[in-house]
Amino acid sequence: MQPKRLAPCWILEICIFAELITASTLSQKFLMTAQSTLRIAQQVFKAICDALPPHEVFSYNDLQSLSLSAQCRAFIFAELTFSARSLLASLETSRFNLQQDAMREPRHHFANIIVTTATQLPRKDFIQILESALQIEAQYLAQPHRVLKDLIFANRSELSMPDISDRLSNFVEYAYLLDVFKQYLERKQPSTLSAEKFAKVLFEIDTKLCAAYSHDEFMMLFKPLFEFYQRAGEKAVACEALRLFLAEKNLDAHTKRIDLAMQNGIDALTADALNDLLLAPLDVLVPKPELAQSEIPTPKSDITIPKSTIAQSEITKSDITIPKSTITQSEIRNPKSDITIPKSTITQSEIRNPNSELIQPEITNPKSEIANQKSTITQSELTNPQSKIRNLKSEIPTIDFFELEKQRLQSQKVQQEPNLRDVRLLISDDERKKFIKRLFKGSEADYNTAISAINQMKTWREASLYIDREIFSRFKVDEFSSEAVAFVDIVFERFQTR
Repeated sequence: MQPKRLAPCWILEICIFAELITASTLSQKFLMTAQSTLRIAQQVFKAICDALPPHEVFSYNDLQSLSLSAQCRAFIFAELTFSARSLLASLETSRFNLQQDAMREPRHHFANIIVTTATQLPRKDFIQILESALQIEAQYLAQPHRVLKDLIFANRSELSMPDISDRLSNFVEYAYLLDVFKQYLERKQPSTLSAEKFAKVLFEIDTKLCAAYSHDEFMMLFKPLFEFYQRAGEKAVACEALRLFLAEKNLDAHTKRIDLAMQNGIDALTADALNDLLLAPLDVLVPKPELAQSEIPTPKSDITIPKSTIAQSEITKSDITIPKSTITQSEIRNPKSDITIPKSTITQSEIRNPNSELIQPEITNPKSEIANQKSTITQSELTNPQSKIRNLKSEIPTIDFFELEKQRLQSQKVQQEPNLRDVRLLISDDERKKFIKRLFKGSEADYNTAISAINQMKTWREASLYIDREIFSRFKVDEFSSEAVAFVDIVFERFQTR
């Protein structure tokens, strides 16, 4: 019994095909975006390689203990599973027909056993697979629709339902979209599905889901993308990646907001900045052109002066009169007069001016009070009220959203994260098997997703809430069972030991 020549590995085959697609059909705009996203993937790749143990060969348990995202780990095991299946499919014998359709499920089951019990991956091969897996993960997080279609169908125009379902199992992020799509397949039960129909259904599902979400629920969709960038030490996600993500969801208004940010010189956005941007009204963000002088409408003045009440002479000339019997002219000229005026209070010029403002308040005259109330209005403002309104408008502060965001990005330096240990390093192999069986109902994929999520958390409170909602409640776990208590203790230890 001789094995046939092995087919190309799944991850590497897709990477080569993706490069052909990128080079031949995609716009220059996407090429720039892909380079921006792949730069982050390279940073994550370097960080993982720097932390790798000095193994020359990696077993299945070695791979499970590595600090990888759930999606990256899923891609790596998809590659190993594909290799094992290819090996089994290459076996030929005159006594057994191992290639018949009835052997499909047994072959797949045996391939999984090979991966979990017999993996011995050379370091060089692992590093090559890791780099490819991270590149695909980065592109998938930014463009899930396109990457799903390309990786599932590759160069095929149509696939059977078992093949589509099998390849969908390699994706763990964006479960909100994948779960609904799987429900569609179960309900419709089509025997085959074309690549075009696949993309159309995926687009329609995502569009309807996003339209039904609240703003806070919608913002949660960005979490995997931001977490990927955080693994590279960056808190802000490239605007090009955000734009690609939004464009797949038929959200033109949000896409336009990202375009405006890019036009204003903002290349990346933090989660808080993205939240503020998507909430900001478009009319606040879009700059309005300055109107020419001839186009500015002449507003009606709010200042009305009845002629019968205030005459022109009343505005320019005070009606205040000083009786001669109170202060005579000779008394003003005579410094020895009985009236003494401190020099610090009234200047010489004020003494010569009987209509001084210092004397006016002592005399009550209805007409003079009205005149005083209008004394702040100049003659030009009365004849041209538009000048007054223009002056008031210039005093109102204007808020430039994008300028504020630039300042915030400059002030927010990436701070050193707390040196928290990887939860996987705190869990023994026997404990891991017990946790998968008792807490996650035998689902290793769900276990890996949960551990990856906890590893991204910075506080015990955040982790404890996640355990309650996403593990105990979701899988109906008895939180007082020995496995549940042990799991909580291990996670708690992560936040106590630095």
